[in-house]
Formats: sequence, structure tokens, C-alpha cells
Amino acid sequence: MKVQEISILLFVAVIQYFLWTVRHTALTTVLSKYYKLSVLQIGLCYSPAGIGILISVVGTGKYLNWINRLKYKKYTKWLKEKEDLLNDKYNDRETVKNIMENDPYCSINLVEARMSSAFLTLLVGVVSYIAYGWCLNAKTPLVSLLVTSDFASIFSNCILTILIVDLFPSHASTRTGCLNLFKCSYSALFIGCLKLMV
Repeated sequence: MKVQEISILLFVAVIQYFLWTVRHTALTTVLSKYYKLSVLQIGLCYSPAGIGILISVVGTGKYLNWINRLKYKKYTKWLKEKEDLLNDKYNDRETVKNIMENDPYCSINLVEARMSSAFLTLLVGVVSYIAYGWCLNAKTPLVSLLVTSDFASIFSNCILTILIVDLFPSHASTRTGCLNLFKCSYSALFIGCLKLMV
């Protein structure tokens, strides 16, 4: 991966974490101001988000395993077809084996496999945040606000951290630390701006 791809990944992670943090920040204000809830009731309203994060932690691994099995099955089928074509062309097993081992086109594209799995969760997460924002603005019943909050939590955590670790397994802690530093720094900056707007 190039610096440009890492920058895009960091940018997406920053926006995603910022939305997650703003949701937490806005929830307290909205629940006390518009829904007239007590401090204890507001605290209980964070439970769906917590449950969503728990589901996210377990579910992300299961989801990625399922996607990986599908991608690997498709890849092995394609690789077998490629090997058969090369065997027909060269009629020499050693030459075909050498081509298959040294041609980067024949190796699995980990970036494509991971990015395609991340895209769906990011899309559902963004749609959940938009629905959450609409619920806040429209002052909908509390249940709809908590359900969209839960969905936003389910689909906004874990996937990009796992993607970073999978793409850079030899530098996993450094890359994860960099990701967290970016997420927290920019989120603090955006929350400061939000505080000025409210």
C-alpha cells in the first residue's frame, strides 16, 4: 500500500470515530434538554450503544471470517483455472509452478478482500448516523433514537483497526497506535468545534 491509500484509510477512520464521539456528546444534551430525562435515565440510554459495541467486537470477527472464506473459495477456483490455462500453454509443471509462485498477479489481493468487506459496514454505519441525526432533529420517540444509536455502534467500530492489522501484520502495534492517535486527535478537534457551535 502507498501513502495515499493509508491517508484515505486514516481519513475514513477519523470521520467514523468523530461521528461516534459526536453521537455520544449529542446524546446527553438532547436527552436532558428535549426528552427531560434524569441523569440515571440518560445513563441507561447508553446501554444500546454498549450492546452494539459488544456485538460489533464479536460480530466483526465472524463477518470477516465469513467474507474471507467466500473470497478464498473464489480465489482458489480462479487460481485452479489459471493453473489449467498455464498447463495447456506451457505443458511443463515446473514452469507453471514457477510462474504461479513468482507472479504477483497470482497471489491473493488482501487489500481488495479487506476493503470490500469494510465498505459494507462503513456504508451501514454512515446510514445509521444519518438516521440518528434525523431522529435527533425530528425529535422522534426515544426508542427510534436508541435503535439508530445501537446500529451506528454496531457498524462503526473494529473493522478499520482489523484492516490495518491485517494489511501490516509485522507493524501491527505501530499502525494501530497511529490510527488511534489520528482518531483521537481529530475527534478532540472536531468536538471542540462542535462545542463552539452548540
